[in-house]
Amino acid sequence: MRRVSMSLCALCLLLTSCAELFPPPPQLTKAPPRQTTFEALVHPDVAYRHAYSLFAQQSGWFITWQDPAIHTFRGEVNHAAQMQVWVTTLGRGSLVSVSGSLLPNKQTTGEFTEVDDYARRLQAILSVQAQPR
Repeated sequence: MRRVSMSLCALCLLLTSCAELFPPPPQLTKAPPRQTTFEALVHPDVAYRHAYSLFAQQSGWFITWQDPAIHTFRGEVNHAAQMQVWVTTLGRGSLVSVSGSLLPNKQTTGEFTEVDDYARRLQAILSVQAQPR
């Protein structure tokens, strides 16, 4: 009986130390859709061209549909999310809208920030384009 008891204690110690070495995997969550809109002081053609170019340059991002006549395109991000970008006329500039959501059966281990990150980078590019030369 004593031998079994000592074996059980040794097994418990081993399992406890293994649990500390191998923490549980991060929690997966289903992130809600994201949307952001901003104004740009450039012509819609210029805004669309830069939006398209920035999207196409991202590693793992690809365009799945586009209609340059209405300044809209849709794409997939790392086979896990879809995004849509559309540019409309606003006064003498543009209104740029970016939306995105995870694809069905996809989850994230952290925040779903691709929409906001992309919009921030695009807004920075367009603000440089709007400055007089």
